[in-house]
Amino acid sequence: MKIKYLHPLILSLSLSLVACGGGDNNSAEATNSETQDVGGFVASRLPDDMKAKNTVFIFAPQHCPKAAGQRADALERRLKSQGLKVKRKSQFRYEAYNLSQKEMDEMDKTMKIMNGEVPVVFVNEYGKANPSADEVLAVYEATQ
Repeated sequence: MKIKYLHPLILSLSLSLVACGGGDNNSAEATNSETQDVGGFVASRLPDDMKAKNTVFIFAPQHCPKAAGQRADALERRLKSQGLKVKRKSQFRYEAYNLSQKEMDEMDKTMKIMNGEVPVVFVNEYGKANPSADEVLAVYEATQ
């Protein structure tokens, strides 16, 4: 009997490596041209540390003076003022073991979103790069 040992795929990203300016706009356009599931947000495989239901995760560097950081700050303030639970993240982690093709496709969608313009937002297993506060509020309501 042959036993095959599979190493887990562990992927960690830190937004500080992106120098708080944002990702590749070509990747964001590719994501936006794909099928969009809820209000422009794409169903995706959330990173392991971002799975809390009814929580908005904003993926952006803290204290960034550039436009992307300022957009993230304004988005966070607006969402909190509407009573939403918001968590700001600057890194995430995947641990994946024996993923199905569907799970790999979802992870690929997530990575395309993550490579988009900052801030990147995840709400109830849907993500989008640089959404407006109104878009976030709409997808939050739609996914309750």
